[in-house]
Amino acid sequence: MKKWLIISVMLLSSCTVSSDREKSIRFDSNEKDVKIYINGEKHCVTPCITQVPRSRNSLIVVAKKDGFDDYHLTVPSSVKSSVFYITMEHPPKNIFEKQNLERQRRIRAFVLENYSQMKMDTFTESKEYLFALSHMTGIPLAKLEQMTEDAKDEAALANDIVDLYKKK
Repeated sequence: MKKWLIISVMLLSSCTVSSDREKSIRFDSNEKDVKIYINGEKHCVTPCITQVPRSRNSLIVVAKKDGFDDYHLTVPSSVKSSVFYITMEHPPKNIFEKQNLERQRRIRAFVLENYSQMKMDTFTESKEYLFALSHMTGIPLAKLEQMTEDAKDEAALANDIVDLYKKK
């Protein structure tokens, strides 16, 4: 009986050590079936969740899909986020398209980086982050507040806001 107890405890502790050595990262993108490479190895195809070793080193992420520019992302080891949204783009045809794509990138990054603060804004009077986003996009504050309340996660909200911005 003691042997089984010791083996069980050892197995459980080894599982804990293993989970401490890896972390889950979720990738999504505006295009389906984007191949995700981490440090040169293919990990998954979007939308996906993959396991990566915890490390003091940065992760080098490259997203690839035929007909699109490769997307490069360096994830420092200090980054706590485990959700990354990748915007695959065709090369811009003119300066106006390039500026518009850059604006959409900034809007998406703002939502992804400030999602929790935007959620909190829906319960406060100041609405600091929602106001800034309204100014950035031209979308009415009340509409952004409703979209934020209804959002299932940060990636979905970022997509919805960028889609609405593109229609303006």
